[in-house]
Amino acid sequence: MIQLTLISSDKLLADYLAHHTLIGVAKVYHYQQYFAVTVGLYPNLVETNNAIKNLPASLQNKGAFAKSVADIKKRINDDKKP
Repeated sequence: MIQLTLISSDKLLADYLAHHTLIGVAKVYHYQQYFAVTVGLYPNLVETNNAIKNLPASLQNKGAFAKSVADIKKRINDDKKP
């Protein structure tokens, strides 16, 4: 997956998704006090990194990076622990 950004509020999240035309495209998960915005599902990190190169510059320049599904699942599960 490509993680595009971490966002700290519902309003900023809504604005970001609308501004970058990501409503219905991006997957969002809650991690600690943030919303992580992700896109795409790729078979490996090499293909994920290649896909990052094809993102619009406005998303590439904001620090998009490859992240494994396993890592995202771990963060979600860790976030649910008391």
